[in-house]
Formats: sequence, structure tokens, C-alpha cells
Amino acid sequence: MDEITYRNKTYKGPESWKACDRRQFEKLIPFCRLPADAITDEIYGMAVQLIFRIRPLDWARWRLSQLQWEALKKQIQWVFEMPEGKPFEYFEHDAIRYLLMDELFADTSALELSMAMMAYTDFVRPDDRDLSALDRLLATIYRPERKDLKAFKNSEEWNGDMREPYNESRMLMHAQHLATLSLETKTVLLTYFEVQTRLFLDQYDELFGGDTEPRYSDGRGWIMMLKNIAKEGHFGNFDQVCRQPVHLVFVAALDDTLNAEEIRDKQENGYEY
Repeated sequence: MDEITYRNKTYKGPESWKACDRRQFEKLIPFCRLPADAITDEIYGMAVQLIFRIRPLDWARWRLSQLQWEALKKQIQWVFEMPEGKPFEYFEHDAIRYLLMDELFADTSALELSMAMMAYTDFVRPDDRDLSALDRLLATIYRPERKDLKAFKNSEEWNGDMREPYNESRMLMHAQHLATLSLETKTVLLTYFEVQTRLFLDQYDELFGGDTEPRYSDGRGWIMMLKNIAKEGHFGNFDQVCRQPVHLVFVAALDDTLNAEEIRDKQENGYEY
């Protein structure tokens, strides 16, 4: 816990995102999504009040020197930075418990991430946003615990994923259910997905880097990539590729990309292959 003292009264609050409980996460998450040029002293003041639970009437009486104010701003700077860890293990909505995926999609299949990214693309599309796509995204990647978990853990197919298997029909049903989830919780879940996606894609920069425009602007390129990997025969047919852990699929795709680049470089430099 962190603390500040003013006129002999001590206020305590979280010192980082890792120290936040779910309620604090939901109250503070909007601050990390603000663009840098929107973070004013007034915004800092709002953050201080929420972090340390200072009543607005008490805050209005505070008189800090410039040095004290700058030190306090530095002390809470973490709230304006994206949290990288899992905010909580699960959330409950209308008697249904939904589990969060592991960090870096360690327990996620290639199909799940591809479908989630397609929904995300629909949600953030600047010219024609589909707001309902957020609920499809959440229902794709955050799912209830599978009913046969105990037996699944003892089977040879155990892959570390405790969520029910992805199914489009169930996803649509859960998406309708999650439509009434609070905006605060949705923002936390969206932020976690965005941060983990950025960290995940950073690991496979050679696959997604460059200035080339994607062939499919609606996100279908994710599914097309799985289809192309199936053509290579690494994991079997398309359905078998979809069920593979996403990291295994992307490592194979990255290796194919690097091999192709190596061959092209040799050909361009006059080497026979």
C-alpha cells in the first residue's frame, strides 16, 4: 500500500496496478486510456482523490507547494500507464462466472485469438464501428469454466485452459448476456485484451511488421493465415490448426516467414539455393 499525509492525516491507497483490487481497477482504468495531451492537473487531482479515497470537500482544502504537487504527481504516475498483468482471475455477471485468459494468451487456441481479433477490428474500425462487436470479443476470449474440468485436467488433452471450449453459438449467447455488463468492467477487460495483444504481437513482429496494407481490412486475414498454415501441413487440416495453441501456430508461421526471407535474400545477392 502507498500513503500520503496532509495536516497530520494519512491517506492510503494502491501503489501500482498490481496492488489494486477489482473495484479499484474499475474506478481507475479510464486514466490509463487517456491520451498524454489530455492529462491536466485537474485530471491528476481526480486520480489522487480516487487512489487515496479523499473526499472532494477535503481535497478542495488542500494547499500544496509546487514541489509537493510535482512529487505527488510522480507518485501516482503509474495510473496513467497501461497495466500489463491480469487484473483479476474471473468476474461474475448474473450468476455466471467468466474466466480471464492467461497472460500472453498462453492458454488460448489459434482460432479463439483469430476470432477475437476479427471482433476487435469491427469494434475499433474508425469509419464504421460496430459497438456490439465488443460483446462478441469479450464472449470469445472470456468464457465460463468448462463443466468437465476435473476430468479434463486428468486427460491427455489437458492444455491448461479451464474455460469452456470455444463455440460460436455459445459465444453469441454469452455476448448477449454480457451486453448488460457494466461499462467499467468492460473497459478493464478490453484494456487487458489490448495490452496482451500488443505484447503478443511484439513477439512476432516479423509476421506483422512493415508498412504493407493488409489484404483484408475487416480482420479476415487472421483466419486466412490459419488456412495458409494448414496448407503447409504442419498441424494437419484447417480444423486441427484452429485447435492448436496460438503460440505454437505463430512460431511455425514465423519460422516459415524467416526461412522465406532468408531464401529471398540469398537469391537477391546472387546465391543459388
